[in-house]
Amino acid sequence: KDSPCLDISPDTVAIGLEVHNYIMSASSSTITTSMKKVPSRVTDLAPRASGKRRRVAYNPQSWAKTIVCQRTKVLALGMSYPSVRHQIKSEIGAKVNLLHIEESVEQAVELVRRKALTEMDGRDLARVLALESSNDTHCYTVSLEQGAVYEPRHMSANFNRKTFCSELKARHGQDIKFRQIILDYYWIPRGSWQNTHWNKSFFDHTLPNFVKESLLDFSPGVCDVNDKDVFSTSGKGGGVVYLPFCLRCVQQIVGAYDILSQYYVIEFVTKHDLDQHALWAATSTIDAKSMQNWLGKAINQEDIYCTITSQEVLGSSYESNVTQNEVIDLLKRIEDFKLVRMIKLKALIKYDPNYKAHNAASPKRRKKKASTIGVDIGGFVGLKKAKKVKNGFQVAGGR
Repeated sequence: KDSPCLDISPDTVAIGLEVHNYIMSASSSTITTSMKKVPSRVTDLAPRASGKRRRVAYNPQSWAKTIVCQRTKVLALGMSYPSVRHQIKSEIGAKVNLLHIEESVEQAVELVRRKALTEMDGRDLARVLALESSNDTHCYTVSLEQGAVYEPRHMSANFNRKTFCSELKARHGQDIKFRQIILDYYWIPRGSWQNTHWNKSFFDHTLPNFVKESLLDFSPGVCDVNDKDVFSTSGKGGGVVYLPFCLRCVQQIVGAYDILSQYYVIEFVTKHDLDQHALWAATSTIDAKSMQNWLGKAINQEDIYCTITSQEVLGSSYESNVTQNEVIDLLKRIEDFKLVRMIKLKALIKYDPNYKAHNAASPKRRKKKASTIGVDIGGFVGLKKAKKVKNGFQVAGGR
C-alpha cells in the first residue's frame, strides 16, 4: 500500500489476506490427511525387489523358440573347431588384415601360414568349414585338445565316458540332434593309442546311447542316399554313425555286437560310396596341394588308416570280449574287402520319432507285421557266406 505505482484501497488488501489465509489452511489439512496414509513401518509397503540379480540357466537352444534353424547338424568326434576371431586377436593382433576375410578353407590355410593355428587345428578348421560351405549343415566337434580358443559349437570332452551323451545335451541343449555322427579317420596312430582313445565303453555304451537318448536326426539332409547324381559337402542320409574301417573298430564292433545289433544295422562302405559320408565329402573338396603342403596330410588319408592287412590281424593283441577267429570269420564274409573304407551304423527305423508317431495313430487297427531288418531287427547286412565271396579277405599262409 506504500508503493507510489499502485492505488490499492485498505479494504482490498484485507480481502486478499483473508483469501491467502484460507488457501494456506486448506493445504495444511490436505497434507496432514495424506501423511496419515503413509505407513509407519517398512513392512507395510508393497513387496520390493531384493536387489539381487536373478540368474537363469543358460540354454543355447532357447532362441529356437522364435527362430527355427533349418540346418541339420553333424557331430565330428576327435576334431576341433577353432575360433578364427579369437585366434587372430590372441596370436596375430586385432588390427591384422587377412587376405581371406571370409570364413573358408583358404582362410584356414592362411592362419596356419601366419602361425596363428597349428597344422592340426588348421586342418580341422578347413574340413569343418568345407563341410559347412553348402549352408545346409552346422558342424559340431568334440575333442580333448587345448591348443587354441574354440567356437561354441566345440565341446571339450571325453566321448569314451558313459555319461558323454548327457554331457553333450547339457552343453548344447536337451533337444540337440545330429544327422550324422562321425569318428574322425584322418589321423589314427597304430598301437596303444587306439586302445586308449577308443576304449570299450565307447562301443558298448556311447554308441548305443546315441540312439537311447534320441541324439540322432533321421532326416536325409539335402541329398537322399539313393540319389547318385547329386553331391553335397554335407553328405547324404541321416540317422547314421560312421566309424573308420580299421582293426580296432572291427574288433570292438564284434565284441559289442549283442548290444549294437539292438539299435543299428551295420554295413561296410566301399570307397565308391563315400560321398554319403559328410566329413569325407567335405574333405574331398579341399585342394590336395594345400592339404599336403600347408595342412600336413595327403588328401586320401582313408587309404592309409581305413584298411586292414592280414599281418595286422594276426599280429595284434585282442581283448577279452573278442577273439582273433571271430574277427577273421567276419572279414572273410565281406565282398570287395580291399575297397572298404568305412563302417556304417544305421539306427533302426523303429527309433525314429516320426515312425513311432505314425504307427501309434491307430494301434487297434494295425496288424502285427513280421519283423524287418533295418526297421526293428539290427545286425550286419550285406555280408555273404565266406565260400561265395570272390574278392575277400585273404589270410597270410592260406588260412
